Amino acid sequence: MKKSIKRIGSFALASCIAFGVLSNVSLGEVRAAGTTKDVYAGDDIAAIINGAADGTTIYVHAGEYKYKTPISIKKNNISVICEEGTVLNGENVTVTSSNESMVKIYGDNVVIDNLDVKGLKSSDYNVVPVGYRVCGGADHVTIKNCEVYNIGCDYKDKSNIDEYNAHGIIVSGDVKSVITDVTIDNCHVHNLTLGQSESLVLNGNVDGFKVINNLVENNDNIGIDLIGYEKQSSKNTAEQNELDRARNGKVENNVVRNISSGSNPTYHGSKCAGGIYVDGGTLIEIKNNYVENSDIGIELASEHKGKVTDYITVTNNTLVKNQGFNAISIGGCEKKNGSTGNCTFTKNIVYNEKNHCFNFQQIEGTNEITDNVFINTASDVYEKESACSSDALKNTKISNYISRKTSFTTNDTVINVKSVNVDSEKCIVTINSDKDFSDYGAKIDKTNEAAGNTDADKTEETTTPVKEEEKTETGNTNTTPVEEDDEDAVEPTYKISAPSFYTVKKLSGGAQQFTFKKTGKTNWKHITVDFTDVDLDRYNKAYITVQASRKDLYLGITNKDEDDPIFYRNHWSGNSKVGTTGEVTIAIDLTEDNCDGLYIYCDATSSSTYKKSQKLTIKSITFGRE
Repeated sequence: MKKSIKRIGSFALASCIAFGVLSNVSLGEVRAAGTTKDVYAGDDIAAIINGAADGTTIYVHAGEYKYKTPISIKKNNISVICEEGTVLNGENVTVTSSNESMVKIYGDNVVIDNLDVKGLKSSDYNVVPVGYRVCGGADHVTIKNCEVYNIGCDYKDKSNIDEYNAHGIIVSGDVKSVITDVTIDNCHVHNLTLGQSESLVLNGNVDGFKVINNLVENNDNIGIDLIGYEKQSSKNTAEQNELDRARNGKVENNVVRNISSGSNPTYHGSKCAGGIYVDGGTLIEIKNNYVENSDIGIELASEHKGKVTDYITVTNNTLVKNQGFNAISIGGCEKKNGSTGNCTFTKNIVYNEKNHCFNFQQIEGTNEITDNVFINTASDVYEKESACSSDALKNTKISNYISRKTSFTTNDTVINVKSVNVDSEKCIVTINSDKDFSDYGAKIDKTNEAAGNTDADKTEETTTPVKEEEKTETGNTNTTPVEEDDEDAVEPTYKISAPSFYTVKKLSGGAQQFTFKKTGKTNWKHITVDFTDVDLDRYNKAYITVQASRKDLYLGITNKDEDDPIFYRNHWSGNSKVGTTGEVTIAIDLTEDNCDGLYIYCDATSSSTYKKSQKLTIKSITFGRE
């Protein structure tokens, strides 16, 4: 089976029966009675499938099929059964509004099994490249065992950079045309460039769904999203507007990892992409999922003022190092947004090495966060933002197992955590503590057979000791050394250079001090740091330790593309001001955009200081992986 994600225990047999059997047999062995059609490599796959009559089963033989026009299924009771190695390739296609979705489903009782789609990209922000689209009015639709990859935005129009959108799989219900009973099962959705949109999303009037056993990874925006309130209009009745919510669904047994908007130019360096996100959905169970290395592990929020995300149950999930923002976040982030209410979190395992395990924003009603395990090695477990009122928080039941004391609540139990063992390949976190948590968190056994899944193949078991009262200096990030698994590997180096605007002084230990006096407020000039031999398979972080001569010195870091600078924000307090005269270590994510080096900018903060001498010392630059 090429994409195998199965739950341990009694579910394992059901998994093999429900999906994956096709990969081990020929199409001749699975033929059903009734009307059938065959598609072979070289055939016009879209014309054959689109022209099939109601009740037809189409057998697609292995091969690469060039994408010309969308597969558009408007008839009912259609099954498209494909052999292993069946790929619809959209590379080198000019995307227009008429062909932006590779597979579109309108009919009832439609099954797509084992049809991979790839390669559809566009630099035109007016179109939205999509792998699979389920349209309003469709009922009883199943998409299973499919790989969706290398689809999305080619971010070339910098003047309209915030307008880009793309999806891997989208189920989009109209307020006047409900979509019911949708199953997305055992699909691998990866390497997508999504702009402002999502990898796998159910949006609007979708009633009854299962998103199960999928692997969603390496995408530059939200992994799995359940949306409401985006299609409301004064032209609709109140009853119709209330139907504009994904509801009555399950998100279960999925693996989501490496979901971050940090490299997405439409987010300008902000890391806010959720692995699993409910934005306006209701009556949804999120259970037994494993989420790792995303900006936010699970987020329940509402982006629409006066609207509530509610009745969401989050149970037995495992969240590991989702720390671009925080591991779990609930509520609208500002008063102009909506809120979260009547939601439950229980028996989840959350492990972070920086930022918080649980973030409270704008909430209402009664929420319960109980019987979870929150382990944080560097920061407080909880964070309350200004959008969260104290009165609303009083109505929230909070009682969990936490790794360090906090003044946030009085009902938590502090546990003695000796170590945390993370097995990313098997999606298991083992906690060595004074309490047994073996029945907490997800129970997923994921075999790494999905195409292109190289990251998981490289992951090794790691044991991280946890200090109950470990303290971390503000802004400091610890470097995780790369194991020396290749004796011929070349270690990265760096070289620092600066224009005559700076006076450079070399200090002991390789540090360099840069002194400057501004001749005008806007006279920024950059220090250039050139990197050499950075192997992105071995290193994903650069750690820059600096020291400013005064508090509130402006400090900026970008990639070296002056036509398209990506500003690496959120490293200092107060709009990129250095908040201390002590040493500060800044962690920069290494990507293809900046692996050749960085620009560092310094500036004074006011007219009273900009003509005075300022100093910035670059103490060291090291490389590591997180």
